[in-house]
Amino acid sequence: MKKICFFNSSKNWGGGEKWHFETAKILWEKGYEIIVLGNINSELIKRCREVGIEVKEIKISNKSFLNLLTVYKVCKFFYQEKISTVIANLPIDMKILSISGLFVKIDKKIYRRGSAIPIKKNFFNKLCLGKLIDEIIVNSYETKNTVIKNMKLSMLDDKITVIHNYFDFEIYENELYEEIQIKRENKLIIGNLARLSKQKGQSNFIEIAKYLKNKNIKFKIYLAGIGELEDELSKQIKHEKLENEIVLLGFIKNVKLFLEKIDVFAFTSVWEGFGYSLVEAMYSNKPIVAYDISSNPEVLEGYLGAKLVKIYDNKNFAEQILEVNEMKEKLKNKKIGEEFVKKKFDKKKIIDEIIGIL
Repeated sequence: MKKICFFNSSKNWGGGEKWHFETAKILWEKGYEIIVLGNINSELIKRCREVGIEVKEIKISNKSFLNLLTVYKVCKFFYQEKISTVIANLPIDMKILSISGLFVKIDKKIYRRGSAIPIKKNFFNKLCLGKLIDEIIVNSYETKNTVIKNMKLSMLDDKITVIHNYFDFEIYENELYEEIQIKRENKLIIGNLARLSKQKGQSNFIEIAKYLKNKNIKFKIYLAGIGELEDELSKQIKHEKLENEIVLLGFIKNVKLFLEKIDVFAFTSVWEGFGYSLVEAMYSNKPIVAYDISSNPEVLEGYLGAKLVKIYDNKNFAEQILEVNEMKEKLKNKKIGEEFVKKKFDKKKIIDEIIGIL
């Protein structure tokens, strides 16, 4: 049987690492020979070790494709392990894989891209994607469009396969219990679940909260997550005297419990490759308001409980929160979102699509 390597050098944990870990684990449990190549002491490596997946650690940085010793170590690893298929995660992983393929026979060199931001348009990236990489997997049509449009390589159209992220409801349903401090208090409870960053746009909740407060709406906004925007956001909340309206919960592990406790899921990302938390919110039968940007329309298409709003139109965003809140009982009682997610993001179907490329 072919030996498959998941190559992900990110030290931190995010959507790409979640996809690599869960996909590697599923294939490993199906009997495929799997090994994960990652950075030293990365979160991905730790989690793979915990479940028993074979791992290899190599120190990799953003410029490692220019480091002959690092490239040699990766080539040696691919050769010694007789790797037949490699799925790379970061642009640096893709570059190292491309170079390695010139010296070591690898049957399938795959770049999996989950970010709908343009790839830097330069000669080396064009060479790697156009000539050296065999297949490209993207998580949305929006991501595909950004790759083709920016690189201006029409040949990539035949190389790119759109495979949406799957939803593993069994893992979701069995998350460990965690106490989450959300008080009902007969108020409208609005929730957001994302890394605190400019991309995720949580600063927009300041304007949304001010509008709802001026309308004398009883509400509370809970922001779950940590990130580089945390200090700035905390200062903004205090400056606008919104401490009673906006609560920073920090990192939470039990997404299911968090979503059960809120009324409306508000998604303020200003760009997304694939908003996985939107799928989690739909599965929890929650009304959703999100900006009409990048892949959001694609992910939410067909879901009756979602409203899309022009980006930064936060007055309308707040109004739509009030409107979709009226749908929450219908969505919950009829399990509209749960059934929708099971059909659209079915794990078995999507894993079969991935296996078809390997």
